[in-house]
Amino acid sequence: MKISDFFPYFFYTKVLKLTKQSGIMEKICAAIPSGGTEPERHCIMGKRANNPHNDYLIDLLRAAVLGEEVLPLPQACSVQTMGKLIRQQHLTNLVYPVISGKPELATLRLQLEKDYMIQIPKITNQQLEIAKWLDAAEAKGLDCIPLKGFLLRQLYPNPMMRSMTDLDVLVRNMDRQDVRTWMEGQGYIAEETHALSHHDNYEKRPWMYMELHFHLMKPRPGRDELEQKVWEHATVMPGRKHIYQMSMEDFYIFHLLHLHKHFITRGVGLKSIVDTHVFLQAQGAKLDRKYLQQELAALGIDDFGAYMEKLARILLGNEPADEDSKLVADYMADCGIFGSSQNQHVLQMSQTKGKSSASKKLRYRINRLFPGVKDMQKHFPSVKRFPWLLPAYWVARMFKLIFKGNKEKRILLKDISDDRFDTVGHILTVTGAQK
Repeated sequence: MKISDFFPYFFYTKVLKLTKQSGIMEKICAAIPSGGTEPERHCIMGKRANNPHNDYLIDLLRAAVLGEEVLPLPQACSVQTMGKLIRQQHLTNLVYPVISGKPELATLRLQLEKDYMIQIPKITNQQLEIAKWLDAAEAKGLDCIPLKGFLLRQLYPNPMMRSMTDLDVLVRNMDRQDVRTWMEGQGYIAEETHALSHHDNYEKRPWMYMELHFHLMKPRPGRDELEQKVWEHATVMPGRKHIYQMSMEDFYIFHLLHLHKHFITRGVGLKSIVDTHVFLQAQGAKLDRKYLQQELAALGIDDFGAYMEKLARILLGNEPADEDSKLVADYMADCGIFGSSQNQHVLQMSQTKGKSSASKKLRYRINRLFPGVKDMQKHFPSVKRFPWLLPAYWVARMFKLIFKGNKEKRILLKDISDDRFDTVGHILTVTGAQK
């Protein structure tokens, strides 16, 4: 370990101390839109005794996004559980400002304060590093398009309201080895990339993490055509020659495609619904809906996209909630920002072919024990060169499971209740995520 490894912790502690002493926290919170003057209201989801934390989280999101009144924490809610839920959903930046001036929510504010204070230097550092990287990419002549959170953050009333884990960039005709050498020269550390990945990962401490995409997404029917259209429709950013911006239609298609990917693999949190609402409020009226419908249908996610818009209108609008939308909202609230490994296995089981839940579970476990060449590459990359040796790789995988695969053994042996299995299957169907 080098001395420089201790810098992030040293920086955190200094920032926490300085922000408390200077009063900068209060100034930042004051600059972010917060609660309005609505005197009284009920949760859009209705009064439900079994989901008070999820309901109150939606109340807080409406207060942050719509300016509605922040009501006291319900007696049925635990402060610790509420704080944990907000942090797991990566919604501290959105929620903290609307509760910071409420004495009755002081204990909840304390649950989020440390996380929020760290976000101040983190976002500042990210903004500086992104600007620096874009200048360097322009100088190198690297044709690229910043993706996802880079644009979404700018659409919020204040960029501070949206946290960003990493910067995703699509690079045209990327020479991966040349770019790796150049990135290392910029102070980034390359991470190992598995054989099936469509992007290379880079880290620059303390807070900068980048995914450089040599393909927009993993190859699937229709996606090559989408990537081609993205470049055809993209426009050069003002003052640049090599830094591009997607058309708003292509950006929204990619947003929904990325959301769908997470929804059917591990699950995804409510932050994605806030992003959808913010984007549509800013750009919805200008979108070419005919083009969107055509492209989303070609990708097989037109029904899913329509349902996500519906959910945004329910949670952050005035459309009444039905039982299915409550179920989906609860599911997303329980997922965390990036879903969970438990969700991943239930989702994969639900999407396995079979006439009954028992047959789907059995087939899923067989597929995990004896994966095909493509999936086996994640464990043994060399199988791509020697596909005829797949049975031998299965034997090697068995030995690996016996002596080192504790996590995989838990997955294979753990049973999933039929109720949970059926619920997830219903959610996939009603949202249009699975046709």
